[in-house]
Amino acid sequence: MKSKDEIYMYLVWGAIAIILLVAIYFLARWSTVAGSIAIGFGVWIWLFLTPPKGDSDPAGNGMQSGFDSILNIVKSVGLAFVFSYCMKHYAPDTVLLVTMLLLGVYFIKRLVCADLA
Repeated sequence: MKSKDEIYMYLVWGAIAIILLVAIYFLARWSTVAGSIAIGFGVWIWLFLTPPKGDSDPAGNGMQSGFDSILNIVKSVGLAFVFSYCMKHYAPDTVLLVTMLLLGVYFIKRLVCADLA
């Protein structure tokens, strides 16, 4: 059973995820470039705020954290470029809908597996 503090923490993080997704959606509806920047920055923020659980010794956890920081930047930039390309070459409404659904699932998965303590 989760404590009240843990439930409150998940609600706060869930609210942050919803705010990020809404900002990404409306910026992408407004402009492809703004949406690409919002996706890159929003995903980077979410990956930064929800670090994975470390299950190693302190040195291993430190190395994991360092490599995760680098990979988070690469993931964010890559997603921004893929989103921009797809918005320009395919049906923008469909691309935006699929992107929001996939980001929502990814944010939830990341929240469940995160070390929020």
